[in-house]
Amino acid sequence: MGWFDLHACLRLSAVLLCMAACQDGGTCNRGGTEQPGAAAEPEVFGNMGGGIYEVIPRGPFHLDEALKNQAPEPATATPKGPTVVLAVLDTVRADHTSLCGYPRKTTPYLESLKERGAVHSCRAYTPGDWSLPTHASYFTGVSVARHGAHYAHDAKDESGERIRSLYVYPLREDVRTLAEDMRDRGYQTVLVSDNGLLGEAGLQRGFSVIATRPRKHDPRADWVPPTLQRVLAQDVDPSKPLFLVLNYLQAHDPWVAPDRKLGWDLLEPQMVPADFKTGFSLYLRNSLDPGDEGRLRRQLTDLYDYGVYREDQALQRSLSMLERTGWFRAGYRIGITADHGEMLMEHGMWRHLFVYEGNARVPFLYWTDGDSPALPEPLPAIAVHSLLRNGRLPDPMPAVELVAIPNPDAGRRKGPGSMPAAAMWFGDEKLVWIGGTYMRIDLAADPDELAPKPLGHHPKRAELEALVAAIEAGKNRRGEVDPAVVEQLRALGYVE
Repeated sequence: MGWFDLHACLRLSAVLLCMAACQDGGTCNRGGTEQPGAAAEPEVFGNMGGGIYEVIPRGPFHLDEALKNQAPEPATATPKGPTVVLAVLDTVRADHTSLCGYPRKTTPYLESLKERGAVHSCRAYTPGDWSLPTHASYFTGVSVARHGAHYAHDAKDESGERIRSLYVYPLREDVRTLAEDMRDRGYQTVLVSDNGLLGEAGLQRGFSVIATRPRKHDPRADWVPPTLQRVLAQDVDPSKPLFLVLNYLQAHDPWVAPDRKLGWDLLEPQMVPADFKTGFSLYLRNSLDPGDEGRLRRQLTDLYDYGVYREDQALQRSLSMLERTGWFRAGYRIGITADHGEMLMEHGMWRHLFVYEGNARVPFLYWTDGDSPALPEPLPAIAVHSLLRNGRLPDPMPAVELVAIPNPDAGRRKGPGSMPAAAMWFGDEKLVWIGGTYMRIDLAADPDELAPKPLGHHPKRAELEALVAAIEAGKNRRGEVDPAVVEQLRALGYVE
């Protein structure tokens, strides 16, 4: 069966992903009623404990306790070395950024950085298909197959019964992190992340200050900028050089309904929650009227685009604060990219998984007061590690590759998303391996990836085969499940 003959199977994949999102058994939607005297807040769509695209009821809006008391303005910084920042825009695909030509102004701040001299690429590719493996590669500069931080391969006994449920491998202990390197250079190392997973599974190694978003945080509040302000005011020495990692999660579901003041061409009105949930459920069962599918996808796009815009604005508040308080006066190296994109119903998929362009291709910017190298295209986004560590591109340049290991807790899923996969990019040509099948795609002629061809005796086949061998070699790795990691995955909707 060919890759793109699996449309029905892909729909089943989406159904089972939906089931995996129904964690905790909570209920969210109780009719969307407002509490008396409360100002109406935007509705939030997503997997917040009640299933696919439930809605957090409207009502009084309260910030987390830690954010209620705004931190004082940080002291003026006088660092004795350049400030080094890695900013990860979680779940942001390149083709939905105005930086890369998207018609909606989703990333005006990224565009302003380009005007100020940042070099950028719209053809950067992530090393992994979800947050853990990709951040691990950004933090270490090594491939997913080498650092090992990803889902475990599924395993069954002789009778065919699965012998383990969710199993996530942490970062290998023998792989050094950028935070450890910068700490040894005399830097104070700070992590401020919307995504709590970054404080687990070995990703936290080397950080002296770790602030990750509480799981009960209301997604209508932008958590990173005020938290960064508090950290700079209370936990950081303004005279020592700073290495800082920032992660923003607003483009990841659950999403907040768009602000109509943006002037975007939005659905009028936004689908009422009950109708939207019904429509998406019909879509996952392959029962939605074809005439309604475009409207449903547009609704998803509206919600997602606003999340991208919110991340861009939160990044602006964060970097502007650093600049205003003097952290750039001794120089700066800033890398901005994403850990993966998001499937918006293309190929019957939603959320983020697999090696499709919608999940693999991300924006990439490097902003510095020093020399800016010309960025090759396609660009391995893992190059951000060397740019931040050394101020130059890695030599030799790593392969442009992506490894996708499926979630073993969704083992009933069928179709491509249920099998390990790998992709490599050479110019406009994309080589793909999935479940034992090798294919090639000409992205210039087939940008929607609808007509893959057999790989045959391709001159780059040996490189893809070597990557596949490295993936296969990791199947027998052993270790313990970290309950803290499982809880973070549950909070993000990955645990059934």
